[in-house]
Amino acid sequence: MAQFPRTEPQVIVPAQDMATGLAANAAVYPAPPVAPADLQTRMAAYITARDAAVAAAAAAEQTTAAKNEALQALTDDMKADIRYAENTVNYDDDKLKLIGWAGRAAKTSLEAPGQARLAVECDGDNWHGADRYEADMERQRKLERCGWEFFRVRESAFYANRVEALKGLWSALQERAIEPSIGGGRSEEAGGGRDGSNAMTV
Repeated sequence: MAQFPRTEPQVIVPAQDMATGLAANAAVYPAPPVAPADLQTRMAAYITARDAAVAAAAAAEQTTAAKNEALQALTDDMKADIRYAENTVNYDDDKLKLIGWAGRAAKTSLEAPGQARLAVECDGDNWHGADRYEADMERQRKLERCGWEFFRVRESAFYANRVEALKGLWSALQERAIEPSIGGGRSEEAGGGRDGSNAMTV
């Protein structure tokens, strides 16, 4: 005995065969509960509804893709403005809050008192592209909670005038009584092989 079809594609073909067969063999099947013409009407209604559902699904997919693209564009623009603002005001918390951007997390140093740690980073797409921004900021917050301070050098400023760009760094080192190691000492890149950052312990 034949089994009734379970899926949409399996239903529509025998439905067409049934309507055609009932209509062509009225002598054998004189009074079916559902007339062949009514079966044809049901099939036409199904096909119309199916096509509408396919079109709606395609439209929904397109609008969702457009929404996601618009959100990504907005996110990229916001990150560009945030990086610009941070560099412009040198990460001044109060000034950053003027544009709704949270300042740095409060420091909860885990290091012994008096031990200065200064991370030097070069900001530029060559080092920290837009795809790395969130990871960079999260890493910075974690290091700040461990007592690190950050000095950032804009790549464009460095290549335009490296002496001028690094003046603030020498002052920051002097204020913290940090001196470069010579001979037996070391300068290490924080994560220079572990997390790919460009921070330097001087």
